[in-house]
Amino acid sequence: MENLTLSKTSLNWVYDAARWARFISILGFILLTFLVIVGIFIGPILSMLNDKMDIASSTATLSGGLIAAIYIAIAVIYFFPIFYLFQFSHGFIKAYKAENEESLNNSFRFLKKHYTFIGIMLIVVIVLYIVLFVGSMLALMF
Repeated sequence: MENLTLSKTSLNWVYDAARWARFISILGFILLTFLVIVGIFIGPILSMLNDKMDIASSTATLSGGLIAAIYIAIAVIYFFPIFYLFQFSHGFIKAYKAENEESLNNSFRFLKKHYTFIGIMLIVVIVLYIVLFVGSMLALMF
């Protein structure tokens, strides 16, 4: 693999992909910001709505606080793949313009981290779905 090089055409294609990756990651950061804002305000909003509907305040606080924690936890989890994608795009564009092989290698390292994180996250979700499915089937049997 030491002799493997990218042609100018391949570099142009990856450059175009890196520009799209930068757009997607910036949009991801914006959406994460909205998710955190919603997470911060959903607890008090749900508590206020539950107070107006005369639901027990401990239930309202628990549900609002739990939902807020879930929103913020999701934002924290999704921050990392978006950050890695941004680092890849920024590093590759910089390496492409400067023709710097060290920056190019570093950018691909972040791309590997991005897909590793996404892959592990998918495995966790699939296992969680299987456990929930089996648990549901067992609950229906008894």
